[in-house]
Amino acid sequence: MLRACTRGAPACALAVLLASRAAAPGQEPPAPPPSTVEVTEVHFPEAIARNLPGRGAWLPAYVELKAARGQAETVAIEATVEKDRDVTYRETLRFEVAPGAPRRAWVYFRVSPGEGIQTLRLEARSAAGAVIHRGGPWQAFVASQAARLSMLVVLEKTGGDIEPWPGQLSSASGASDLSEEVAACQARKLPDSVRGYHGLDMVVIRDPAAGSLEPAQLEALRSWVYLGGRVVLAPSGRSGEIFESPLARALLGDALGEPQVEHGFVPGDLYWIDAGERSASPQTLASRQDLEIPGDISYTRLDPLRARPAREIASAQDAARGDEPGETRRVFRRIYGEVGVGRGGVGVLTIDDQAHRTAGTQDFLKALWWRIVRFGIGEGGGRALEGAARTVVPELAEALKEKRDVGVGVMVGLIGGYLAVVGPGLFLVLKRLRRLPAVIWAEPLLVVVYLAIIFATAYVTKGVLTTTRLHTFISQRAGESLALRESYLSIFSAAESHYRVTSPRGSMLLPLYKNTGEEQPVRLSRQPSGELSLADHKLAHWQEGHFVNAGVVDLGGPGVELDDLRVTNRLDHRIEEGLYRYQNAYLLVPALEPGGSVEVKPAPADEKTLEGFKRRWRLSGLGLGQGGDRPLFAAYLSRSEEDFRVDGRTTLRERRDLYLLYD
Repeated sequence: MLRACTRGAPACALAVLLASRAAAPGQEPPAPPPSTVEVTEVHFPEAIARNLPGRGAWLPAYVELKAARGQAETVAIEATVEKDRDVTYRETLRFEVAPGAPRRAWVYFRVSPGEGIQTLRLEARSAAGAVIHRGGPWQAFVASQAARLSMLVVLEKTGGDIEPWPGQLSSASGASDLSEEVAACQARKLPDSVRGYHGLDMVVIRDPAAGSLEPAQLEALRSWVYLGGRVVLAPSGRSGEIFESPLARALLGDALGEPQVEHGFVPGDLYWIDAGERSASPQTLASRQDLEIPGDISYTRLDPLRARPAREIASAQDAARGDEPGETRRVFRRIYGEVGVGRGGVGVLTIDDQAHRTAGTQDFLKALWWRIVRFGIGEGGGRALEGAARTVVPELAEALKEKRDVGVGVMVGLIGGYLAVVGPGLFLVLKRLRRLPAVIWAEPLLVVVYLAIIFATAYVTKGVLTTTRLHTFISQRAGESLALRESYLSIFSAAESHYRVTSPRGSMLLPLYKNTGEEQPVRLSRQPSGELSLADHKLAHWQEGHFVNAGVVDLGGPGVELDDLRVTNRLDHRIEEGLYRYQNAYLLVPALEPGGSVEVKPAPADEKTLEGFKRRWRLSGLGLGQGGDRPLFAAYLSRSEEDFRVDGRTTLRERRDLYLLYD
């Protein structure tokens, strides 16, 4: 080699020099070039992280990025969750940071269920791999305490007292075991995904900071409310500006009108009115004497609700003259009203509860707020995604199961055939061929061949191909344009393998585990286009894995329009078959193209019709029985949208798309 090197001295010497440098021990690779992006702010809700439910939660981290030079750069931000020093969750998101205004970005931590402390870390890297910023470590505390309350208050100035009530709420509620945490957040830092509200029970908005919210932030909050979250709009001072904000309009729509102003309002006895019914005897919360409200304290009352609330707190102090001589009646003035939106609600506080934070009003404020928040304690806005991860149809788990086992009938037939062939069958054939002595070797050979056939039958029946099943549910409440889309994917793995599951739409993509023994670290990433990808999910040989993806979609009106006995398909998809509940009858609806309309004939309630519909689609728990939250309309759709993609060679074994219109 030395002789060959002397012939081409320049080139060979350079090669030897490079080889020697590459092989030099302890030599580190060159450092990546410095990034042109800097992290100017990181906001993590540490107060909320101290008060998480036992089922776990998502936690958002707000990151503000700024280009230091006049060029755009892609930045990757990674969120990591560790439990007992093991990584349980890792999410990587990529953002394009352009010169000019700061780039707002959000990443989300998935805190897994189970009591204990989990460590959260954040790291921002440039496109070349250089570390720009490290955030944390933050501690997340998960407990099984049922009486818990986590509230986010949105206001621009986060200093001072941010709690809506003075002191501890538990001191007025009598719930000594109540765990409460209240955090403050500026409007521009509100999450841009519904996942960011998962650890919250309620959001109170005092200052929406008009113009500071991006469309994704508005949509995230709106979706969270629709899925089960609760938002309270509270005026500041004597101004009803909050009720004129795009945020209030997005949440309440036509239920919001021009505020009715009343100056000098003095609270009296507090009453609770439920279900929008002003009954003759509302429930008494507290009397004015018990609350010890000073007589010289008054509020400006601003009531913008034009719709009748589902829940209401009213004050009655003055008696008005009734219709009959000598008759008096109570005059109720609304202090708080809550309008149902989807599975959640939006409340309106008609007074500035922070106008008089004195010792004389603390009992009044605590009594007021305790009634407002009590329905969320122990449940909270976590119902949003928890509800999405629950099956809409109780029998969904059974429907997703792959029935591959060899049936009893098949096994009886194979064994019967085996006995017939090995016994008299082989004897008669050899006798007819006059080769009866060949039974000595023919029978063992036949036994081996037949056993191979039985084994192959069982193996093929069990499965040699990786197959997938997909069930999508689109559920919509009557009178609302928003609908919840829940997709469930089942993968049957024919061999031990790692899978990447991708969803081009939706708010969350998670594996569903039947037991804790199946749990494994989750690696999730989101592309700038919004596509979610779950990587390196391991399935054993012949193991089933289940995944859920949920999101809120705006259908722009009812998906199916019901006008007496006429059914009109307003969806973008063909209806294969539908079932319409009309009064006490269930009527079958034939196939309908998008925009199509059909008139169905009335018929008495027919259990055979109902059971036949459910049996044809192999799903029986559609909530179509008597009582409960029954759909007005249920239909199976022919959809072509891509809800999931699974890397690797898989076969779609079954796909079902169901649309439900509820009361």
